[in-house]
Amino acid sequence: VRANDIFVVRYEPGGQPNLRRHTDSSFISFNIILNDGFEGGGTRFHSRPDGTHIDVKPPAVGYGILSNANILHEGLATTNGTRYILVGFDDIDERDPFTGE
Repeated sequence: VRANDIFVVRYEPGGQPNLRRHTDSSFISFNIILNDGFEGGGTRFHSRPDGTHIDVKPPAVGYGILSNANILHEGLATTNGTRYILVGFDDIDERDPFTGE
């Protein structure tokens, strides 16, 4: 498993409150909640075949979500306060990137 990118995202009502529907360009994605003291937020996962969705909100600081990066999803709006999450995109290499084996 190789980390492609890891970064912190800030969501707040007066700035970027949410993130539109998308898929990620990796094999696995994760996000971990870094703070409390905000309202709203979470991730909505969409089912392409039937159009339904499920909303997931980690229960406390340090908890997170790990998912297949190809699932259509969006970041739900933070309605009060500022929410910080750690986001990462990971891939699985078929060959060792150092030895080529």
